[in-house]
Amino acid sequence: MTLCIARRLRNGKIELASDSRILMNREKGKYFDSGIKVFSLPATIRFPVPVGEEENEEKYIGTTTFGLAVSGSTLHSYLVKESVGETLRNLAIVPGHTSLNLENICDLIHEPFDRLAADIDQATEDRWYTHFLFTGRCLETRQYRAFLFELGRSQYSMGTSFREVLVDNDIEFIGSGCI
Repeated sequence: MTLCIARRLRNGKIELASDSRILMNREKGKYFDSGIKVFSLPATIRFPVPVGEEENEEKYIGTTTFGLAVSGSTLHSYLVKESVGETLRNLAIVPGHTSLNLENICDLIHEPFDRLAADIDQATEDRWYTHFLFTGRCLETRQYRAFLFELGRSQYSMGTSFREVLVDNDIEFIGSGCI
């Protein structure tokens, strides 16, 4: 069982919280209570470096930190955290073509999440799910925003999506613990 919470504070910032329970064997009720499900993910934003040119200080625009809270299968959640972290490690913007809007950054991290979900779905017959909350300060609007990434499954297909949350309310719950 997991409960992750995103909450907008009065000053506009967003905080993430989660329980720490990791279920190891559902049938036998085996678990431990020292799991980490909320992460701080640093991001470096830079201009692209042409092939053959060395990176230097002038290529870097700055750094920022995003928040991530994961819910679902432990292994899949870890893979999501790692793929999102790698995507954010070196964000490159092309002046005049790329926006630093947080929704555009979500588009960038959605692609590896979608690929990962499809790969896992083909490799296992297990019923699994992974949802995550992604938060940060939009570098374009200077507002704090939160997005929920979800895995959707029907009888015949699987797909992923994301949507902005904390727009009409100040709190969002995800995970089996919110039922």
